[in-house]
Amino acid sequence: MNMSTHAEHGAKVRYTGEAGYDIDHAIAGKSGLKVGGVYTVDFAAVGRDWTEVYLEEVKGVGFNSVIFEDVPGEEPRLDKDAHGPPFKPEPQSSLVTALQSELAEKDARIAELENDSRRLDTLLRNCRQGRGAR
Repeated sequence: MNMSTHAEHGAKVRYTGEAGYDIDHAIAGKSGLKVGGVYTVDFAAVGRDWTEVYLEEVKGVGFNSVIFEDVPGEEPRLDKDAHGPPFKPEPQSSLVTALQSELAEKDARIAELENDSRRLDTLLRNCRQGRGAR
């Protein structure tokens, strides 16, 4: 069960490690969230087909709400006017930048390995044909 999309400041949610996209869980992990950990909602930003939840424990990072569930025993607070400051999407700053940088490095390494593989295939073909390395 996902968290209430209109959770008020102070509501408790649990990070499930389920649902959402891989990037949602990568951001959660880089932010220090632990599966099963209970966190306090700062505010939720609700769009037409998405909701980002901001936590008091991790300032400035919005998380996909589907990776959380309401904590049993806590009544979800449904004051739709109490979502904190007006939502202004910030670039998910250093986390997204770090993940994009990691991905670019891995893509570059894959390209290097593919080039090495082509060179080795050519060398092997030349050796089999008795021409040696060229």
